[in-house]
Amino acid sequence: MIYYAVRHKETQAFLSAAWQRGGTYWEGEADNLPPRLFKTKMAAQKFVEMWAKGQAESYTVYIKSDFGPPEWSGQQTRYNDRGRSRSDLLIVPLSLSEV
Repeated sequence: MIYYAVRHKETQAFLSAAWQRGGTYWEGEADNLPPRLFKTKMAAQKFVEMWAKGQAESYTVYIKSDFGPPEWSGQQTRYNDRGRSRSDLLIVPLSLSEV
């Protein structure tokens, strides 16, 4: 069975399984944990795309009302550009087999 992992080119570290959420905060450091496995190459590519945008930050949007308190509109996400590039990461196919 083929899975895909993401490796940082400079540090040669794999994105670990500990980064199931919040992976945009990963800076390429090694943590000696098993790599996070993506089931499809497309899923790994989407991660690389989001990582290159920068660290994700959620915030709440309110709409000003002239007749009462502000109304909640919803959650939005903005990305703090950290000078990253998709070319900083490699997608590595991995084959798993029973021993």
